[in-house]
Amino acid sequence: MSEEYQTFEPINMPLRGSLTVPGDKSIASRAIYLAAMAEGTSHIFDLPRSNDVMTVVAVVRDLGAKVKILDSNHRNSVNFDLEITGWGKKGPNPKKTSIYCGNSATCARIGMGVIAPFDIAMIVDGDESLHRRPFMRIVDPLMQMGANFRVVAQKNGKPQRSSLPMEVIGNSDCNPIYYEMPVASSQVKSSILFAGANIKGETTVVEPFQSRNHDEMLLKAFGANIKVNKDMLSVAINGPADLKACDIWIPGDVSSAAYYLTAAALVPGSKITIHNIGINPTRLGFIDALKEMGSRIEIHELDEKECLEKNINYQGEPVGDITVQYAGRLNSIVVSPDKIPSMIDEIPILAMAAACAEGESIFYGVKELKLKESNRIHAISEGLRKLGAKASDAADTLTVEGGIDIEAKRAKGKVDKDDDGVVLLKHHYDHRLAICWALMGLCSYVPVKMRHFEVSHVSYPQFLDDFNELVLESKGDK
Repeated sequence: MSEEYQTFEPINMPLRGSLTVPGDKSIASRAIYLAAMAEGTSHIFDLPRSNDVMTVVAVVRDLGAKVKILDSNHRNSVNFDLEITGWGKKGPNPKKTSIYCGNSATCARIGMGVIAPFDIAMIVDGDESLHRRPFMRIVDPLMQMGANFRVVAQKNGKPQRSSLPMEVIGNSDCNPIYYEMPVASSQVKSSILFAGANIKGETTVVEPFQSRNHDEMLLKAFGANIKVNKDMLSVAINGPADLKACDIWIPGDVSSAAYYLTAAALVPGSKITIHNIGINPTRLGFIDALKEMGSRIEIHELDEKECLEKNINYQGEPVGDITVQYAGRLNSIVVSPDKIPSMIDEIPILAMAAACAEGESIFYGVKELKLKESNRIHAISEGLRKLGAKASDAADTLTVEGGIDIEAKRAKGKVDKDDDGVVLLKHHYDHRLAICWALMGLCSYVPVKMRHFEVSHVSYPQFLDDFNELVLESKGDK
């Protein structure tokens, strides 16, 4: 077999034990930006060493923040700590004329909002996959505020309207806006609110469905005047905000935990506990879905006293331990569009669970997944079909008929094996798909191979190390 491929063989055993996972990159990225925007020196603990987070660190440095990277002595030694002295009211003091955001749409989209209310011009660029991501959803509201944009990207000799690379031309005379978002997006919300933090007046964002609310908690922690409507769909910031440095711990990433929790729900005899995970309700759509499918799940939330005893401050983010125990083959599920924002990053792993469940599962309102690092809904259905499940994607709907029975080691459909008896799957350079396909090989009954698994480093560089540690613990060898 070519050395270009990496093969993931079935472990053929229950997974039993406990572990921690890297810090939440969504919270970490926002905390880094806010620390850079604030007056004084902030300390951020337990950040994940993912490519996306390291990219944000590099970007705030390039924009003028002073950053020290320190080894973590806290929950997870693989994580790291940061000491950031922000630029405060003076605004960014760029060292370069451009920032490079790698694979991270979060970095690029929020960065545009950070730059918008200042008299600076910066080219925002990223890798090839980021060039394919849509940015007009950011450009439109920021232009309404008063920022300008010049598209640098070319296609067939013509400028592109909303593709990277793109120059952001900031404006210190930006005005506040009342913006109703056509699509629920935490990144768009972040970009507008972070811009509004440095604009005089009240900036309001209204969502059709509630997205993750890390912005609201973090802005409050850094001293901003934030108002959240009772329905949680409208949030306003009164600027200019007097952002002050603070210390914050980053909880474990529920998106990273989702891989192991799903494995425990699918593999007979398994029971896994993951410690210190962010259990923000706006991120637990995945957990709710697994419960509805029949999983046995327990959540122990850390109370304020426990955090004080550990000298940890998550600045309002709820954190706890999650245990999943195998409870038989899962049932199918129907997910409505209003639930998608709370599980948007976990749709691939939920689709994998649905492929191993009984009955037909339907995920409505998933068109946003077409605009990720890959067209995820098409790539998911394509891969599941190769594994013997029946799956289809049309418009904004993903349908998966459970055809894979892990316990019986069989599939209803034809498993597309090569001459070596291995299924070749494509992740399309999408980090979440890469880990899902690896997990499918490790936890089902057919080996899976793929190229360039290192793309997983975008969000979870030590996935295989952590999984192997769990296997050793399950065997009693740890």
